[in-house]
Amino acid sequence: MWARRADNRYSPCSGPTAAQNDASVPSGSLSMSCCTPSAPTTHEDPSRQRRPQYIHNFAKQNKVNTTYTFDYDYKSVMHYGSHFFSSSRDKPTIVPKVEGVEIGQRRMLSKTDCLKVNQLYGCLDKDAFSRAKY
Repeated sequence: MWARRADNRYSPCSGPTAAQNDASVPSGSLSMSCCTPSAPTTHEDPSRQRRPQYIHNFAKQNKVNTTYTFDYDYKSVMHYGSHFFSSSRDKPTIVPKVEGVEIGQRRMLSKTDCLKVNQLYGCLDKDAFSRAKY
């Protein structure tokens, strides 16, 4: 990787900037020598504060589509596991605040998963008997 300095010259930079164990992430590098006062640089900055004024990343979902009338469902088949996207087996990325709760199960739909699907298709409004099946 090369960084453009303030004097419009380019200098090589070194040091990891991406996860080394994830082949899907393009790796680049920067070192402190690129950012010293004697060699000021201009780096690309995709996370700057005014970013939304310049790029559109994705359309945010309407809360009507993403907010449910059900309690939080740790058992949902849609819930990420505690170590999904982790760089190490001993570093969880999500830690439930309630001890002993299993998250990230992939065995079956939870009761709430079924209720959400039924609500989505308008089946919960039909009669109480159909709700009891789940």
